Amino acid sequence: MKGLLRIFIILYTLLSASCIQENEWQNLTILHTNDIHGSLISRPSLKRGSIAKIATYIKKIRKTKDEVLVVDSGDLHEKGSLPDGLSKGKVMSDLMKILDYDLRVLGNHDLRFGVESIVNSLNGTNTPAVISNLNWSRPEQITFYRHYIVQAGKARIGFVGIIIGPRIYTTGIETGDYNVQAEINALRAKDVDAIIALTHIGYEEDKLLREKLNNIDLIIGGHSDTTLKSVDRGRRGNEIPIVHTGSFARAIGHLDLRINIEKNKLIIDDYKLVSLIGDDVIEDPEVKEVISGAYKKYAPFGLDPIRSFEKNIRKRSRKSLQLATEAMAYATKSDAALFWKNPIRTDLKKGEISPEDIFIFAPIIRTGCGGQGQSHVYTIHMSGDKLSKLKKVFDMNMELYANMPSKIEKTRQYKVAVIKAMLDKQLSIFKNIDQLPDMATAHMNHNLQDTNKELHEILIAFLRKGD
Repeated sequence: MKGLLRIFIILYTLLSASCIQENEWQNLTILHTNDIHGSLISRPSLKRGSIAKIATYIKKIRKTKDEVLVVDSGDLHEKGSLPDGLSKGKVMSDLMKILDYDLRVLGNHDLRFGVESIVNSLNGTNTPAVISNLNWSRPEQITFYRHYIVQAGKARIGFVGIIIGPRIYTTGIETGDYNVQAEINALRAKDVDAIIALTHIGYEEDKLLREKLNNIDLIIGGHSDTTLKSVDRGRRGNEIPIVHTGSFARAIGHLDLRINIEKNKLIIDDYKLVSLIGDDVIEDPEVKEVISGAYKKYAPFGLDPIRSFEKNIRKRSRKSLQLATEAMAYATKSDAALFWKNPIRTDLKKGEISPEDIFIFAPIIRTGCGGQGQSHVYTIHMSGDKLSKLKKVFDMNMELYANMPSKIEKTRQYKVAVIKAMLDKQLSIFKNIDQLPDMATAHMNHNLQDTNKELHEILIAFLRKGD
């Protein structure tokens, strides 16, 4: 009898210990994206996925896992599609309501459609934003958090969010440096079980960040378009883990974690970067239907072919710069056209080309909050003497390109097409080019004409006309 009692006590002790140990842990899956840039439809030739494929994978995992968090590390908007660009981000914001992300941090491109767009994006979706270093002092009221806590089963997960800075986007909208230790300390004081940083500062900055901050368990990053196929645990192999998914919806990150709620410890059991480029993941029908409606509303001819190319036109190649400047000169009836490589963002693939292909090739890239893009086209007048000096400067700089007459008369006045970025003396590449005035000087001298066109609009019209 005593032997049976002893066996019972041992079994009871072992089972109790097992239950206590099991209760200490919470399993959790985190799905993460970054730098989607308004990618509405898949483009295999550019190795780009789509928000519709992201939706499919999120729905699948939510059905198969008990505790799932879905987060985004910034730059939902700009560059990836005509509807998102022309709607100033409304299309992607509407889709976020369907995908029902749990948390996000804004990226620099998310702040560039203007104040109204930011307000709608932050107040008009069901996804909270955590931005620890955003300084907002405008009269418009927005909702965001310096730190945020999510309850995932038994675990309390604290989040901080960091956007690239310091930067001034417009009056009352600034981002500060990355000193967010106070927010991390505030989360620890609230007895969270783990702390995760959603960052939009780039991979190299993330590596520096993990050296500076204390009590962070994981960094989920974006901004640099870096693709990490595995978790970066640093040189020693035991540093704060960092994950990035690349850009343009090429992949979604899938983290399977355990969190010890007694010891406040986060362990990554498995990580995979799920490709969204091939046919393994299909596009979600509900989201696809919304996207179809967006094209009809904002870009009815966006996918119709306008031209066909026999060869690829490589990004920022001489051929691409020649195409841009020829279109600028033709559209503005100018004698010359000056260009900077930066606004050309991808290749034009051989075969049929659509207006959206042109938009992706030369998207609207804004430097501030709202307003015109870097490649908004203006014309100015200048003497042949200035123009010939500019030609020498441009010929010596691999970042610049000049489409000019073969013979320049120094005493003659020339009409020259330029992009807005060239008149921005804040950009270091143009700061010391004396022959180019800044915007204010050109306006003052009544020597600046606004075409009211972005480069992609001029290119579309130029290619539609044929040779």
